[in-house]
Amino acid sequence: MANRDRLLTFEEFERERNNFHLHFVGPVGKHAFGDAYRRSVPYTQCVDADRGFAKLAAELCERRDFSSPEYLEKLYRAYTRMHAYAETNWEIFE
Repeated sequence: MANRDRLLTFEEFERERNNFHLHFVGPVGKHAFGDAYRRSVPYTQCVDADRGFAKLAAELCERRDFSSPEYLEKLYRAYTRMHAYAETNWEIFE
């Protein structure tokens, strides 16, 4: 599946990302919101297809400094990988 929306720049992503971070909230299997977002089709397809994404996702789930520049850069990297598995950006931002 190809995303109909173009890949956002880092600056655009910072403004538009909405709830994207919820894919990476809390430990896997122990956080209701995080686990619900991690069951989304774009997330599961990306995990299945991209080993590097699974490692990045695990790192993001362990983070506690959600506003640090390093966290935001990793979050953007996750977005760039998941982008191809969503029909639109909103599908992974809502």
